[in-house]
Amino acid sequence: MREFERKKKVKKILYSRTSIFILLVITVFLAHATFGVYQKAALTRENVLQIEKEKYDLDSRHQTLEKAVAYLQTDEGIETEIRRKFRAIKPGEQVAVIINTEVKKESMPAPNHSFWMKIKDFFDIL
Repeated sequence: MREFERKKKVKKILYSRTSIFILLVITVFLAHATFGVYQKAALTRENVLQIEKEKYDLDSRHQTLEKAVAYLQTDEGIETEIRRKFRAIKPGEQVAVIINTEVKKESMPAPNHSFWMKIKDFFDIL
């Protein structure tokens, strides 16, 4: 009989409003924490993708720079770069300068007419 009363007392405590409220508060707290972790995981995934893209860009730039350095270490590369930067020529070479003779027409801005001038011009046409 005592065991029955003890079970009844335990059920009474477990199903009381206070214990249900405490369990509800704990559930809400855990749900909030889980949602926070989910948001951080999503942000981390985005950051990882962005960093991988930056790494790919840096790797491709690194390869390009390595090719440029390798080219500049050759005699042909050095000569080409000196000619490009300093417009140098070898003895016996000549430089031809091409001048663009095409003259661009400068567009004349339309004269600013006042509102009344536009009305007058409109009726003069008719």
